[in-house]
Amino acid sequence: MDKPLRKQRPVAVITGASSGLGRATALEFARRGISVVLAARRKEALNKVAFGCKRSGVEVLVIVTDVTDEVAVGNLAQAAYRRFGRLDIWVNNAMVGMYGDFERVPSEDFRKVIETSFFGYVNGARAALPYFRRQGQGILVNVASVLGTVGIPHMSSYVAA
Repeated sequence: MDKPLRKQRPVAVITGASSGLGRATALEFARRGISVVLAARRKEALNKVAFGCKRSGVEVLVIVTDVTDEVAVGNLAQAAYRRFGRLDIWVNNAMVGMYGDFERVPSEDFRKVIETSFFGYVNGARAALPYFRRQGQGILVNVASVLGTVGIPHMSSYVAA
Protein backbone atom coordinates (compact mmCIF):
# COMPACT_ATOMS: atom_id res chain seq x y z
CA MET A 1 0.00 0.00 0.00
CA ASP A 2 1.26 3.48 -0.85
CA LYS A 3 2.32 5.79 1.93
CA PRO A 4 0.12 8.85 2.44
CA LEU A 5 1.26 11.72 0.22
CA ARG A 6 2.49 13.87 3.11
CA LYS A 7 4.82 11.09 4.30
CA GLN A 8 6.40 10.43 0.92
CA ARG A 9 9.59 12.16 -0.19
CA PRO A 10 8.97 15.24 -2.28
CA VAL A 11 9.76 14.89 -5.99
CA ALA A 12 11.41 17.58 -8.12
CA VAL A 13 11.86 17.70 -11.89
CA ILE A 14 14.85 19.80 -12.94
CA THR A 15 15.49 20.75 -16.56
CA GLY A 16 19.00 21.71 -17.53
CA ALA A 17 20.18 19.39 -14.76
CA SER A 18 23.41 18.31 -16.46
CA SER A 19 25.52 21.31 -15.46
CA GLY A 20 25.71 24.67 -13.74
CA LEU A 21 22.80 25.79 -11.61
CA GLY A 22 20.67 22.78 -12.63
CA ARG A 23 23.34 20.37 -11.41
CA ALA A 24 23.80 22.33 -8.17
CA THR A 25 20.04 22.40 -7.61
CA ALA A 26 19.74 18.66 -8.14
CA LEU A 27 22.54 17.90 -5.71
CA GLU A 28 21.12 20.26 -3.07
CA PHE A 29 17.59 18.87 -3.42
CA ALA A 30 18.99 15.34 -3.05
CA ARG A 31 20.99 16.40 0.00
CA ARG A 32 17.71 17.63 1.50
CA GLY A 33 15.98 14.30 0.83
CA ILE A 34 14.04 15.29 -2.29
CA SER A 35 13.84 12.67 -5.04
CA VAL A 36 14.92 14.14 -8.36
CA VAL A 37 14.05 13.72 -12.01
CA LEU A 38 17.01 14.97 -14.02
CA ALA A 39 16.41 16.26 -17.54
CA ALA A 40 18.82 17.63 -20.14
CA ARG A 41 20.15 16.68 -23.57
CA ARG A 42 23.44 15.07 -22.49
CA LYS A 43 22.92 11.59 -21.02
CA GLU A 44 26.51 11.06 -19.83
CA ALA A 45 26.49 14.35 -17.92
CA LEU A 46 23.07 13.53 -16.43
CA ASN A 47 24.33 10.15 -15.28
CA LYS A 48 27.20 11.83 -13.42
CA VAL A 49 24.77 14.14 -11.64
CA ALA A 50 22.53 11.17 -10.87
CA PHE A 51 25.45 9.36 -9.25
CA GLY A 52 26.05 12.35 -6.99
CA CYS A 53 22.36 12.55 -6.07
CA LYS A 54 22.10 8.84 -5.30
CA ARG A 55 24.91 9.23 -2.78
CA SER A 56 22.39 11.22 -0.71
CA GLY A 57 20.07 8.20 -0.62
CA VAL A 58 17.26 9.53 -2.80
CA GLU A 59 15.60 8.02 -5.83
CA VAL A 60 16.76 9.46 -9.14
CA LEU A 61 15.25 9.24 -12.59
CA VAL A 62 17.28 10.39 -15.62
CA ILE A 63 15.43 11.36 -18.78
CA VAL A 64 17.22 12.79 -21.78
CA THR A 65 15.01 15.69 -22.88
CA ASP A 66 15.24 18.60 -25.28
CA VAL A 67 13.01 21.28 -23.73
CA THR A 68 12.34 22.81 -27.14
CA ASP A 69 10.27 19.71 -27.95
CA GLU A 70 6.86 20.18 -26.31
CA VAL A 71 5.95 16.50 -26.69
CA ALA A 72 9.24 15.41 -25.10
CA VAL A 73 8.64 17.71 -22.12
CA GLY A 74 5.12 16.31 -21.75
CA ASN A 75 6.62 12.82 -21.80
CA LEU A 76 9.11 13.91 -19.13
CA ALA A 77 6.28 14.97 -16.81
CA GLN A 78 4.34 11.79 -17.53
CA ALA A 79 7.35 9.55 -16.86
CA ALA A 80 8.12 11.37 -13.61
CA TYR A 81 4.53 11.02 -12.44
CA ARG A 82 4.40 7.34 -13.43
CA ARG A 83 7.57 6.62 -11.48
CA PHE A 84 6.80 8.60 -8.32
CA GLY A 85 3.02 9.10 -8.38
CA ARG A 86 3.39 12.84 -7.87
CA LEU A 87 5.21 16.02 -8.94
CA ASP A 88 5.91 18.50 -6.18
CA ILE A 89 8.45 20.85 -7.72
CA TRP A 90 9.25 21.66 -11.34
CA VAL A 91 12.38 23.72 -12.00
CA ASN A 92 12.62 25.26 -15.47
CA ASN A 93 16.35 25.85 -15.71
CA ALA A 94 17.47 24.76 -19.19
CA MET A 95 18.84 27.70 -21.12
CA VAL A 96 21.43 28.59 -23.68
CA GLY A 97 23.21 31.85 -24.31
CA MET A 98 24.92 33.31 -27.31
CA TYR A 99 27.39 36.12 -27.68
CA GLY A 100 27.62 38.15 -30.87
CA ASP A 101 26.68 41.33 -32.68
CA PHE A 102 22.94 41.43 -33.31
CA GLU A 103 23.35 42.05 -37.05
CA ARG A 104 25.84 39.21 -37.45
CA VAL A 105 24.16 36.47 -35.45
CA PRO A 106 22.40 34.01 -37.78
CA SER A 107 18.63 33.94 -37.32
CA GLU A 108 18.67 30.20 -36.65
CA ASP A 109 21.09 30.72 -33.74
CA PHE A 110 18.95 33.54 -32.33
CA ARG A 111 15.90 31.29 -32.67
CA LYS A 112 17.63 28.41 -30.80
CA VAL A 113 18.26 30.67 -27.81
CA ILE A 114 14.61 31.80 -27.76
CA GLU A 115 13.31 28.25 -28.28
CA THR A 116 15.34 26.92 -25.35
CA SER A 117 15.45 29.82 -22.91
CA PHE A 118 11.85 30.99 -23.40
CA PHE A 119 9.72 28.30 -25.01
CA GLY A 120 11.49 25.60 -22.99
CA TYR A 121 10.00 27.27 -19.91
CA VAL A 122 6.58 27.51 -21.57
CA ASN A 123 6.75 23.80 -22.38
CA GLY A 124 7.79 22.98 -18.81
CA ALA A 125 4.96 25.00 -17.28
CA ARG A 126 2.40 23.46 -19.62
CA ALA A 127 3.65 19.98 -18.73
CA ALA A 128 3.73 20.52 -14.94
CA LEU A 129 0.62 22.58 -14.25
CA PRO A 130 -1.97 19.87 -15.02
CA TYR A 131 -0.33 17.59 -12.44
CA PHE A 132 -0.17 20.41 -9.90
CA ARG A 133 -3.86 21.15 -10.43
CA ARG A 134 -4.86 17.50 -10.01
CA GLN A 135 -2.82 17.26 -6.83
CA GLY A 136 -4.06 20.61 -5.54
CA GLN A 137 -0.46 21.76 -5.06
CA GLY A 138 2.94 22.15 -6.66
CA ILE A 139 5.78 24.61 -7.01
CA LEU A 140 6.88 25.95 -10.38
CA VAL A 141 10.31 27.60 -10.40
CA ASN A 142 11.42 29.57 -13.46
CA VAL A 143 15.11 30.33 -13.13
CA ALA A 144 15.88 33.75 -14.55
CA SER A 145 18.98 35.77 -15.21
CA VAL A 146 19.65 39.29 -14.04
CA LEU A 147 20.23 39.97 -17.73
CA GLY A 148 16.45 39.88 -18.12
CA THR A 149 16.30 43.22 -16.33
CA VAL A 150 19.38 44.92 -17.74
CA GLY A 151 20.69 44.93 -21.25
CA ILE A 152 24.13 43.71 -22.21
CA PRO A 153 25.78 44.24 -25.57
CA HIS A 154 26.17 41.22 -27.80
CA MET A 155 23.67 38.99 -25.90
CA SER A 156 20.35 40.30 -27.25
CA SER A 157 18.72 36.90 -27.80
CA TYR A 158 19.54 35.75 -24.26
CA VAL A 159 18.31 39.03 -22.75
CA ALA A 160 15.10 38.81 -24.79
CA ALA A 161 14.46 35.24 -23.70
